Amino acid sequence: PCPLRARAGAARHWRSAAPLLLGLAGGKEASVRVEALRALGVLAGQAELPKMVALLIKATGGEQRTAEDAVKEVCSRIADPAQRVAPLLAAMPKAEVSAKCALLRLLGRVGGAPALKATRDALGAKEPKIHETALRTLANWVDPSAAPDLMAIVKTSKDAKEQVIAVRGYVHAADLRVRQDVGAGLKMYQQAMGIAPRLDEKKLVLGSIGNVRHPAALKAALQLSLIHI
Repeated sequence: PCPLRARAGAARHWRSAAPLLLGLAGGKEASVRVEALRALGVLAGQAELPKMVALLIKATGGEQRTAEDAVKEVCSRIADPAQRVAPLLAAMPKAEVSAKCALLRLLGRVGGAPALKATRDALGAKEPKIHETALRTLANWVDPSAAPDLMAIVKTSKDAKEQVIAVRGYVHAADLRVRQDVGAGLKMYQQAMGIAPRLDEKKLVLGSIGNVRHPAALKAALQLSLIHI
């Protein structure tokens, strides 16, 4: 009955059901907790976010992933960036490895200067999983603001795998930037081509430029092909 109740609350967008669902999400029955978390992802708001983050930290395995997805959905509905990021940052110091990785991924979706700083700081973690998650989070950042960090990683890292992830992340940032400013985005593609460690990454750059519908993009692609391929 409880899982069905959770589904019904989500389907009907019963905002008033959020306190009940929070209670179910912290209960003893695993299947009920999962259903409640999914429902909270649909109808919870800013008021429930801190408690949902607390549930994420306590969860394990697949349930933690469900909690992460639910928090992500709630964050997407909160207009104030500061309100989105504050509960995530507050939870970081006390989170275990898997929970901290989940929080880092969420910071990458929320974005903003405080989230970027926290992710940058996590690159220095001694725990390999946290370090790699921070790197991949930067490489998939929600906007182009992580580009300088990614460029720095390419230039300073001695790990070939990290360089590849960072270059691909930099191209992703360029993909986002070119939608805002074609000239600035094309300049980033040129920079990416210059630091690309392998032919695969160079082809990735050219493929991204090919998706830009602007006369300057064709010219840039031809020039870069002649120089680097």
